[in-house]
Amino acid sequence: MPSKKRATPVSLQPLDALFGTNEETTNGISEIAMHQYYNMATMINSDVHRLFPSIDITMKTRLNSRADLSKEKPPTLKGAMDEYFYQKYGESKQVRYINGMIVVPVAYCRTQNPMFYRVDTNRYIPQGRERIHRMLAKSEYGETLLKLSRDNDTNHSIEFCDNRLSRFVASKGKCELSKVSLAFEDVECIYLNPPSQGGTDEYANLRIVHKDIKSLIYSNDVKIIKSLIDLFDCRAPAKIAKLNKWRAKANYIAVRGKGNPNEEGGAYQQAISILYAVAYTLKMSYKTDYKIKGFFEYVVPPLEGFWWQDDVVGVDYTNKSAFNWISVIRLPDFISKADFDRAIETATKKKKIDCSSAEYLTIDEGLCVQITHIGSFDNEPETVALMDTYIEQNGYVNDLNKDRLHHEIYMSDARKVALEKRKTVIRHPIKKA
Repeated sequence: MPSKKRATPVSLQPLDALFGTNEETTNGISEIAMHQYYNMATMINSDVHRLFPSIDITMKTRLNSRADLSKEKPPTLKGAMDEYFYQKYGESKQVRYINGMIVVPVAYCRTQNPMFYRVDTNRYIPQGRERIHRMLAKSEYGETLLKLSRDNDTNHSIEFCDNRLSRFVASKGKCELSKVSLAFEDVECIYLNPPSQGGTDEYANLRIVHKDIKSLIYSNDVKIIKSLIDLFDCRAPAKIAKLNKWRAKANYIAVRGKGNPNEEGGAYQQAISILYAVAYTLKMSYKTDYKIKGFFEYVVPPLEGFWWQDDVVGVDYTNKSAFNWISVIRLPDFISKADFDRAIETATKKKKIDCSSAEYLTIDEGLCVQITHIGSFDNEPETVALMDTYIEQNGYVNDLNKDRLHHEIYMSDARKVALEKRKTVIRHPIKKA
């Protein structure tokens, strides 16, 4: 019987290619093509495993004094196609590197069963496309797919609309996080890396989700997050990990400063005025001649703040004048740096205040734990102590440092809510103990 061991690859780059000939890329590609051709041979896995030992001995013998032969991946791959080769074959323990260039072993070729395939089902001829359309129409999501295909979204490119359909079919008409079947009015296509951060409309950068899952991904409201996680049964570790990955980066309007936040007319209170001036200029932009790509109406998120003190581990609540802070308001992902810069100019002119100190800030907080504190800020240490106990009990430690900061999200409007009832989310970065 053929071997069922995990396969390990062909010498994709012949030795002469590794010593500088210009045929390296051509040889590598032709070897991959050979692998893909022969992987349907009945005994390929068994046969190619016999070749590797002799090839390995030959390499060690011939290159003993002529080149650097290593099993360890170098910091930088040198070959034109080496990164691709590594992604395709890097799991093999038989991969070798010669002078920093990858040589992939012959044995990484497993038998692949040929699948039944109808020649007349393809996208290149009218009859083939007709068969594909009939198959899709018969699916349980065919009606929704038809509506999506007729949805003329002028805010996005043709590439986006085309890839949205492709992802919808690939997910079989279901949300890629909750696995809930989607009606046309529930379908949302989101960016993993938004255009404001350099993301594109390509297939790999898009995800199909339920419209409420989109709210979950972008929300900063703890109540909304908890209720939607429970509603869509997303508490499984795999779903939480995926959700955290999709929520990883956040864009903010940010103003930096130092000093007591309670100082009347001080730097902190001036920063708050600037933040809201820019935030509402962006929110109301749809009523002006300036149109933001992908814009939808939204509620301005709550005020947040990152806090630290020089040469202090954690937070010393008794010395407010020593606070450094970054005061922020979350931005929707569709707002780009160009949109932000224009809002700065507009707010400065219309509000008659200098908004030039505001910056477009992108933050990836990583793994964190958070707790809701109710009451005065002066009583926060008691709540933080509860959170620290929870962290320790679950095998983690605080990771507060100059890059990962004490984070507060102010859920209550201080102008309307009594001091003893104000809610503040306290978030601390953590790591495994």
